[in-house]
Amino acid sequence: MRLVPVGAALAALAVLSGCATNAQHDPIDPAKVPRTEAFGHPLESGKPLYDYEVVRTNRTAVLDAYTKSPWQLNRFRPNPNLPELVNAELLTTGSNPDPEKLNDRVKNNEQVLFTFPKLQVVPCDDGCIGNKDYDKAIKEFTDRYDAMVRGNGVAYRGEMKVKVRWFNKRSYLESVNPLSLAQDVFAIQFPIEGNLLTISSSSFGRNSKIEDRVALVGNRFRIAVMLPLSYGLRNGFSATLDPAYDPSVMQRTSAFIAPGVRGLKSLLGQADYSSRVEPLAADNALLPAIDGLRPGEIVALDGPVLFN
Repeated sequence: MRLVPVGAALAALAVLSGCATNAQHDPIDPAKVPRTEAFGHPLESGKPLYDYEVVRTNRTAVLDAYTKSPWQLNRFRPNPNLPELVNAELLTTGSNPDPEKLNDRVKNNEQVLFTFPKLQVVPCDDGCIGNKDYDKAIKEFTDRYDAMVRGNGVAYRGEMKVKVRWFNKRSYLESVNPLSLAQDVFAIQFPIEGNLLTISSSSFGRNSKIEDRVALVGNRFRIAVMLPLSYGLRNGFSATLDPAYDPSVMQRTSAFIAPGVRGLKSLLGQADYSSRVEPLAADNALLPAIDGLRPGEIVALDGPVLFN
């Protein structure tokens, strides 16, 4: 999967990640921070979420960078849960901001760069409740996510529901048996762009660790979905569904090989835990979506689309 590029924003995230363990002060209150360049669509008190028109990002800097690929720009319905890049000027004054200078500008809580929603994690339907391994995995997952907001220049804004779709940690006997095909798997799902996105990671063999699956899913969620969304860009999964999307040679090769690999795994009795986008039912308990979009509103799917 090709991630949607976010240019200077990634450099800023690296700076903020480095600050996360050093922050000694209270988180910034985004409600008290002047928004110099937010999404540009103020919310009216008491107005229902779905009364707002669906719009694209209107940030000049983002539009200038993607004039030849507007399909990468995020569409959304303004709502109080949507993450935002609230001080875009800090990142768009130069194509490659100096990390030390950028850190100096945010370390005293003088600027907010990004906001991210708090997570409400819903356990999987089977095998999660009362499972100590699951509890440990979820703590690791949420700690990694919250570390972004414990750093300087980042604040919470709204709340987002995320459901654990699959969780399995192999038993000790499965982990030491070289012939075992049992899999460690961790996967989350959530509505976005009118569909249901599942981000998953699985593995088997002696070197497989559930901790690695949790870390991989957490990183993809933060960097491939939430960061682009805050910057006004589509995530790298949903963007591949756009008719204008042009996959790389590596992606084409992977897509050619993937069906054979899935077929082999099926013959071996392994479940297919591929990441995927699926149609979203209007009564899904995870709604409303973080971007405020209704089921099928952007790209209507007839069935699941798997990612290799």
